[in-house]
Amino acid sequence: MSTSSGTVGLAGVRRRRRVLWVCAVLVTVVALVVGGTWLAAMSGERESPQVSCAAEIVFEDRTYAGYGDPLRVPRRGERIGVATTPVCPDGERSGGEELDVWSLPGVDPSVAVMADGVVWVEGRESALPQRLGELTEPVACSSPGPSTVTGRLVSVDEPPTGGDFRPRPPYEAIVVADGGSSLPLSEYSSVTIEVQVTPTTQGGSDADLVATALQDGDHLDIAVRCSAGAFMATSWRPAS
Repeated sequence: MSTSSGTVGLAGVRRRRRVLWVCAVLVTVVALVVGGTWLAAMSGERESPQVSCAAEIVFEDRTYAGYGDPLRVPRRGERIGVATTPVCPDGERSGGEELDVWSLPGVDPSVAVMADGVVWVEGRESALPQRLGELTEPVACSSPGPSTVTGRLVSVDEPPTGGDFRPRPPYEAIVVADGGSSLPLSEYSSVTIEVQVTPTTQGGSDADLVATALQDGDHLDIAVRCSAGAFMATSWRPAS
């Protein structure tokens, strides 16, 4: 599996996505302001659990923990069985929920599996194979010409003004993309990318478009060009 060099500014993505998941536990579909970043609580995608009650599954007598917040979600392999959730230590959950378990191509199931759209690992992360480490590698923009990516908008680094959300470029947007010929989607079902929105981005200042995309999780078609590995949006609109 090949890897791409990181895009500028993606160092904080995993931190944002952890905040995003915690917020999603508290609300269903609503835009939140957390530390100056607008976050969408995505009902259609589950992030890796962050609390003890949801952080583990048991499969074939092995206990697996959720694997961070990968920027690249691998395509699953074959269905290999059923995992169960353990009893919650504080008594809030009785345990025993069953989850279908899928293999990860090229990774022994004793090391890592997929369940409920999440990668689960057994053992220390420092001892994991390189193939799993690549899941946290940012995806760089490398298309030689203009291209289009399709995905869900999950955060916008543009604080509100006077209580109203008014996106004012330039700002950064985090997108979970699952479409686009310039992305490595033969290997991954989705990748998280950072998109730079500039004053010339068509739709970049459209508050209704951005707020609706954040709140409802609808896909956007984002026309991009590459600049030093970064995704620069030239326009975005609701996916056709």
